[in-house]
Amino acid sequence: SVKLKTPATTKTYQGKWMLQTDTGTTFGLGANADGSFWVRVKVDQNLAVTAASVTVVPPNHNGACPVNLAITSSVTTNTSGKISYYFITSLGNSGTFEMTFDAAGAKTTPVYTLPVLITGPVTVSFYNDYPNHQEFGAVTIPVTCTP
Repeated sequence: SVKLKTPATTKTYQGKWMLQTDTGTTFGLGANADGSFWVRVKVDQNLAVTAASVTVVPPNHNGACPVNLAITSSVTTNTSGKISYYFITSLGNSGTFEMTFDAAGAKTTPVYTLPVLITGPVTVSFYNDYPNHQEFGAVTIPVTCTP
């Protein structure tokens, strides 16, 4: 067997080799078994979330409860790929969502609605579960419930 390791630098690599029997006879491909086996590996940039910011509407609340907070995040990646994420809140975490990027750049998540039933500050942050496993952009929303 041949162990191959993907190089860390982004580019295309090619390796050529011949095989050898247990008696030492070298062979390869083709009618005369003298052509090299080969492999070509294209190393792309690893996907990473490079930035994320959280927006909550309304940014504060003073009035009747329950109130629904509309949460989104602007997320930036360094290349194409699929990320998974969830929102961490002081009232409990959201479920996990996925978002696909066709190229490097920023996209906004769909709205996640968080119902708030009681007075108190609500904190919200974006957690990139894949690929980074990293928390971004904590914000605090003051909520005052009035009768």
